[in-house]
Amino acid sequence: MVFGREIFFGQGVLESVPGKTHHGQPVQIIDCGTTEIDQDTFNEYLLSLQDMYSPHAYHLIEFNCNHFTADVVGFLTGGTIPAWISGMCKLSQSCCVVLTSRAAY
Repeated sequence: MVFGREIFFGQGVLESVPGKTHHGQPVQIIDCGTTEIDQDTFNEYLLSLQDMYSPHAYHLIEFNCNHFTADVVGFLTGGTIPAWISGMCKLSQSCCVVLTSRAAY
């Protein structure tokens, strides 16, 4: 969640009102830090990801929502997602976790 939107990867890069995706309410929300990136720059970044994160590129284990989240968190905060999340799909078939970032302004 960032800028009041839940952005996720499945059938491409998608957006929803937080907690209203087909996944339902998140089981856990993890604060990934603060961003200095403004909303317009973030929107441009999301557009630049459309080809890489296309519906046909999705793979449950090798290229999934956690890979997308790691890229977005890195862009927004310079940080990483927790290792237990990035390694989750190797351990389980359940691989989507909602992470948040706060705008600094």
